[in-house]
Amino acid sequence: MPDEKVDICNQQGEFLRQGMKREAHTNSLWHKTAHIWVYNSKGQVLLQKRAIAKTTHSGLWDVSCAGHVGAGEEVDETAVRELGEELGLVVKLEDLLKDTIFLLRCDDPSRNYYNRELVQFYFYKWDGDIDELKLQQEEVEQAQWLDLTVFQTELNDISTKTKYVDHGDYYVEVVKKLKKLIVV
Repeated sequence: MPDEKVDICNQQGEFLRQGMKREAHTNSLWHKTAHIWVYNSKGQVLLQKRAIAKTTHSGLWDVSCAGHVGAGEEVDETAVRELGEELGLVVKLEDLLKDTIFLLRCDDPSRNYYNRELVQFYFYKWDGDIDELKLQQEEVEQAQWLDLTVFQTELNDISTKTKYVDHGDYYVEVVKKLKKLIVV
């Protein structure tokens, strides 16, 4: 995967300078990302399986859609763009429910990987069928609907939680918010 230019910021999200994503991940530098959680009226959350070719967390299940905010780009632009690129869902910003920012830290010292993300997360209600999605092969291997209760159970079970990207408390926070949004 080619490296991309991002805005390096402090922990409060204030712009410091531009740099490369690889530099941010190697040197524990804060940068912004957009995560979009797609859910439906059946009480399910859409998860994506990261492509095997991805350099980080390849082959693991993760957030419905996510992306780094490009240098000079606004996080809202990223959210709309990534839904189109990764899943083929064409949306407007007003279709998304913008939520809070989560400070996400993911470290893998064995790979010299120290990720510091200010994750702006969004929710998008979509009652479509998986077959309607146009998955970006370089990013997404597969997508699936999963009952929110099953997702929560699997995250708490040591034998199943390893199939998901390890985001620590982030998933717990998202599940709490999704429970309030999903009315079956």
